[in-house]
Amino acid sequence: MKNVVSYLQIVIRAWLTTKKSVTKKFNAIKAQESAFDRAAILIQSHVRGWFGRRVAQRHRSLIIVIQSHCRGWSIRRKLLLQREAAIRIQSAFRCMRCWRMFISNRNAATEIQRFVRGCNTRKWLLGASYLRADLTLSYIHYNLPDCSQNLELKIFLRAVLKLQRWWRGALLLKSTTKSSVVIQSHIRGWIARQGALRKTHHIVKIQSRCRGWLTRRRLSLQRGSVIRIQSAFRCMKCKKVFLTYRHAATEIQRFIRGCITRKWILDCYLSLELRIFLRATLKLQRWWRGVLLLKSRTKSAAIIQCHIRGWIAGRGDIRERHHAVVIQSHCRGWLTRRRFSLQRGAVIRIQSAFRCMKCQKLFLSYRHAATKIQRFVRGHIDRKWLLGASYLPADLPVDYIRNDLPDCSQDLELTMLLQAVLKLQRWWRGVLVVKSRTKAAVVIQSHVRGWIARRAVVRERHRIVVIQSYWKGFLARKESRGQLQELCLRVQKSAANVDDDMRIINRLVSALSELLSMKSVSGILHICATLDMATEHSQKCCETLVAAGAVDTLLKLIRSVSRSIPDQEVLKHALYTLRNLARYPHLSEVLIDSRGSVQTILWELLRNKEEGYFIASELLKRICLDKKGIEAVHNLPALVKRLHNLVEELARKTGNEKRNARGVAKEQTERRLREAIKLLNLITDG
Repeated sequence: MKNVVSYLQIVIRAWLTTKKSVTKKFNAIKAQESAFDRAAILIQSHVRGWFGRRVAQRHRSLIIVIQSHCRGWSIRRKLLLQREAAIRIQSAFRCMRCWRMFISNRNAATEIQRFVRGCNTRKWLLGASYLRADLTLSYIHYNLPDCSQNLELKIFLRAVLKLQRWWRGALLLKSTTKSSVVIQSHIRGWIARQGALRKTHHIVKIQSRCRGWLTRRRLSLQRGSVIRIQSAFRCMKCKKVFLTYRHAATEIQRFIRGCITRKWILDCYLSLELRIFLRATLKLQRWWRGVLLLKSRTKSAAIIQCHIRGWIAGRGDIRERHHAVVIQSHCRGWLTRRRFSLQRGAVIRIQSAFRCMKCQKLFLSYRHAATKIQRFVRGHIDRKWLLGASYLPADLPVDYIRNDLPDCSQDLELTMLLQAVLKLQRWWRGVLVVKSRTKAAVVIQSHVRGWIARRAVVRERHRIVVIQSYWKGFLARKESRGQLQELCLRVQKSAANVDDDMRIINRLVSALSELLSMKSVSGILHICATLDMATEHSQKCCETLVAAGAVDTLLKLIRSVSRSIPDQEVLKHALYTLRNLARYPHLSEVLIDSRGSVQTILWELLRNKEEGYFIASELLKRICLDKKGIEAVHNLPALVKRLHNLVEELARKTGNEKRNARGVAKEQTERRLREAIKLLNLITDG
C-alpha cells in the first residue's frame, strides 16, 4: 500500500506539472486563435452585412425597374387602345360623311334625271299646248285631238300623278327605315365597344394583380432559398468549428496521456541523461508539430477564403448576367411590341386613306356625272331657246311662216352668236387642258422631289450609321487595348516558360518522324490533319517541316495509300499540306526538285475522281507557275498524253449528260472538265 500510494503521488504530481505547462501553452494558443477568430468573425460579419445590403439594394433596383417597365407598358397599352379607338371613330365618321355626301349627290343626280325625264314626258304628252295661239283654223282642225282624246289624256295624267305620289311615299318610308336601322346599328356597336373596353380594363387589372402576385411569390421563394443556403452554410461552419475543437481536445488528451506514460517510464526505468535527452526531443517534436499545425491551419483558411470569394464572385456574375438577360428580354419585347403597334397604326392609316380615296373618287365620279347631265340639259335647253324656229312643223301655213319666222338679219345674228359660243367653248377647253397639265406636272414634280429627298435622307442615315459603327469600333478597341496588352504579356510569359519539346513546331517534327512507322490509321489521319492546319496558318511551320524532310515523307505516304475511305482522307490531308507548302516560291522549288513529286501528283490527278482530283489540280497549277515545274511536267509525255485523253473523255461525257439532262453528275463533270482544260493550257502555253 505504501508503494502504491507513493506511485500515485508521483503520477499525480507529474500530471499536475504537465497540466500546468500544457494549460499555459493551450491558453497562449487559444488566446492567439481567439484573436484570429474574433478578427475573422468581425470581417465575416461586415462582409455579410455588406453583401446583404448589396443584395437588398440590387433587389430594390430590380423591383423598381420591373415596376417602371410594367407601369410604362400599362400606360402605353392604354394609350394604344385609346389611339386605336380614336382612329376607328375617325375612320367611321369619315366613311359616314363620304357615304352621306355620295348619297346626297346620287339623290341630286336622280332628282335631276327624274325632273328632266318628267319634263320630256310632259312635253311629249302635252305637245299641243306649246303651239301658238294665232295658228289658223285649218291647222287646229287637222292637228288638235278631239274631246274624247282630251278626256283620256286627263285620266292618264291623273293616274301618272297618283303613281308618282305612291312611289315618293314608298321611297320616304324606305329612307326612314334605313336611317333608323343605321342609327340602331351604330348605337349597338357603341354599346358593344363600351362593354369590350370595360372587359379589357378588368382583364388588364386581373393580369397586373396576377403578375404582382407571381413577382412577390418569386421574390419570397428566392428569399427562402437564400435563407436556407445561409442556414446550411452557418451549420456547416459551426460543424467545422465543433470538429476542430473536438480534434484539438483529442490531440490534447493524447499528448497528456503520452506525457504521463513517458514520465512514468522515465521515473521508473531510465537514467537522468536519457531523461534529459528525451525531454529535449519531445520539446522539439512539440514545437515542430505546432509549426506544422499553424501552417496547415493558415493554408486551409486561405484555401477556404479563396473558394468562398470565388463562389461569391461567380454568384454575383451569374446574378448580374441573369439580370442583364432579363432586362434585354424586356427591352426586346418592348421593341417588338412597339414595332408591331407602329406597323398596325401604319396599316390602319393606309386603309383609312385608301377608303377615303375610294369614296372621294366615287363622289367625284358621281359629281362629274351630275355635272355632265346638267351641262347636257342646259345646252339642250339653250339650243332649243336659240333655235326654236327650227322645231316648228313642216306643214305650217304660208301666212304663219311669213309673219312669225325670223328674217335673214336674225339668222345672221344667230350664226354670229353660235360662232362666239363655239369660240368661248374652245377657249375654255384649252384653259382646262392647260390647268390639268400644270397640275399633273406639279404632282409629278412633287413626287420626284420627295423621292430625291427620301433617297438623300437614306444616304445620310447610312453614312451616319457607318460613322457611328467606326467610332464604336474605335472606342471598343481603345477600351480593350489594355486587355490585349495584358493577354500578349501573359502569352509571352507562358511561351517563355514552356518547354521546347512541348512547342507545336517541335511536336510536329517529332510526329512527322513517326508518321511512316505508325500503323494506326486514326493516328496517321490525326497527324496529317494537324500538319494541314499548322501549314495553313504559319510560314515558319512550313519552312521547319520542309527542312525536316516533310516533302519526301508525304510523297511516300501518298504512294502507299490504298483506295479505302480512311486512306483517301489521309491522301486528301497530305495533298492539302503539299498545297500549303507550294504557296511560297522557295518551298515550291524544293517540292519540284524532290524526286518523283510531279509524277506522283499528276498520277493522283489522273486516277482520282473525288475531292482529291481538285486538290491535285490546284497543286499542279501552283507548280506550273514556275518554269522548273513546266519543264518537269514536259518530261512526263505519257502522263501528259493521258491528260489529253482525260480532257477528250470528259468533253464527250459532258455532251452526253447535256442530252440526258442529269443534275449533280453533270455539274461535277463540267467542273472536272474546266479544271483539266485550265491545267492543260498552263502546261502547253505556259
